[in-house]
Amino acid sequence: MWELNVYLNGVQYVIAPILYTFSFIGVLTFFCHKCNKQSVTFPYVVITLSYLIQTLSFSTSHVMQLYSSTTCVAYFLSRVVYICNFFIVSYTLFHWVKDFTEREVRVINLTVVGMGILILNIWFIGIVIAAFIALFIEGNDCISNNGNIETWNTWISTGSNMLLTIIVLAFGILIIQRYHNQISHFTSPDSKKSFLIYIFALLLLIIENLLRFIVHLYFPITKKYMNDILFQTMIHWLPDMVETITILVLWSSDEMSWQFNKEFEERMFANTEIILRNIRTEHSDLSALSFTSYQHSTLSYRDSTSSTTISLL
Repeated sequence: MWELNVYLNGVQYVIAPILYTFSFIGVLTFFCHKCNKQSVTFPYVVITLSYLIQTLSFSTSHVMQLYSSTTCVAYFLSRVVYICNFFIVSYTLFHWVKDFTEREVRVINLTVVGMGILILNIWFIGIVIAAFIALFIEGNDCISNNGNIETWNTWISTGSNMLLTIIVLAFGILIIQRYHNQISHFTSPDSKKSFLIYIFALLLLIIENLLRFIVHLYFPITKKYMNDILFQTMIHWLPDMVETITILVLWSSDEMSWQFNKEFEERMFANTEIILRNIRTEHSDLSALSFTSYQHSTLSYRDSTSSTTISLL
């Protein structure tokens, strides 16, 4: 099931640059659209540059593997892809939590969370670079020889996916627990919808990172190599496309929040208009009733006056 009988040599090295270039164009278009609606902010620049580095690294490594016999540079660039992926996911989660807690009661210490994510990224970068240097020193031009150092690099890649899954899960549990323990309800009308979207996005991130983790275990368990196209599809192409869409959804939470608030305000204004219309109608009815009563009382008074006058005469 896992191995394909048809091998298309070099096709994966052509597909990857095209696929990731189009993906980056989509990301760039998205953030340009956001910057067109609001001012350019530092987080937008950081996340766009991260996607640019990831795209260039992934595309260049595949092109080099297609045309060059030297693999160490290509291998290092593939490690850069993992670093960028780790940063993009963790930074996006921090940005969403920061944006969400600014609209709600701040139930977590953003400084502590931010420092934790920064330390995790620095630690991960250090581990990846150290493992690559060890593989480079070993020689053999970073060509696969199923040695211990190569195994360590594989497990680092696998571990990054599992670590991302844990971070995503921890973020979700932390936010749910803090809001459940400290406040009984969301204070802004858009928060429930935004939070449900966040939970759905977390589930997608968990699933796609678990997929990468499981596929990475194929060789250590079976001692066989998976077909390269299938392998690339399962650990990069499919998960990365799902991840990119999910990340963009999380980065559009501020715009969705604005839209939810706008809809809420429109409903409130509509309800207010209905209430005012009913009050005016009721007031008009009362005024008409009062005027009719006044007329009746006036006529009665005149009749009684006339009767009194006639009696006197």
